Amino acid sequence: MDNPDNTVKPEHQEKDQSLRENVPHNAAQTATKKRPRSENDCPTEGAAKPRKIFKYGNYDRYYGYRNINETPKEDVRLQAFIAQKEMITGKQLLDIGCNNGSLTLLIAKHCHPARAVGIDIDGDLIGSARRHQTNMLKLCTENPDTFKALKHVEFRTVNYVYQDESLLASEKAQFDVILCLSVTKWIHLNFGDSAVKLTFKRVYRQLNEGGVFILEAQPWSSYKKKKKLTTAIFEQFKRITFRPDEFNRYLLGDEIGFREMFELKVADHTMKGFRRPIYAFRK
Repeated sequence: MDNPDNTVKPEHQEKDQSLRENVPHNAAQTATKKRPRSENDCPTEGAAKPRKIFKYGNYDRYYGYRNINETPKEDVRLQAFIAQKEMITGKQLLDIGCNNGSLTLLIAKHCHPARAVGIDIDGDLIGSARRHQTNMLKLCTENPDTFKALKHVEFRTVNYVYQDESLLASEKAQFDVILCLSVTKWIHLNFGDSAVKLTFKRVYRQLNEGGVFILEAQPWSSYKKKKKLTTAIFEQFKRITFRPDEFNRYLLGDEIGFREMFELKVADHTMKGFRRPIYAFRK
């Protein structure tokens, strides 16, 4: 296929790249961890080596962990979205916590939304997503519809959790599909119960009538593994009372108001820690 624009320019290059919303100064914090010293150590051997702490779940190798036995293009979740392709094709899509954009772009490639926006709290990951998008566009030489779908993906550095809850009143419907895949734990551990509920309220307001919220929530057991990641997270963990097993009931209840729920079937796979159900809620 001849490139219709002569130059490959993703959507994000045509917009203000300084767009920010409630984003921490440094999403990937660094810390030091020392190993015990012995009397045989050289003076430099006991020096603390910095390591990254991904306090927002913004792992820079997330898809390597998640798809340890597969390439990203074989992410088992992708088939669940392809099976529900009619929900996405020609629609407006938002992906909350998109990481490096791998799954966002694969959904765009295979399901052809009219427009997709991927957001993440980590600007470095958004930079990786944009580079990934540019590379995919260069390799897209066969299907003009796929090229168009990939070009109409935009990546932004955004914290979806409002700093000021009063902003919710001005939120307007603009998306047909909103994804929140393995993100709620990190919202919970960093910002608490109220932030998760506020996220769900914002999602509902941003969805058009008949739109779908697709949620893959981490189980409570996975919270316990990360509760001591930082002192602030541990304090927040101790205050949590709104458990993940209550999310579905809350989303369908009067406070939010989704009218129905159904499950997206994901094929069996080898990564035990990532065997999480994916539910869709229709407005």
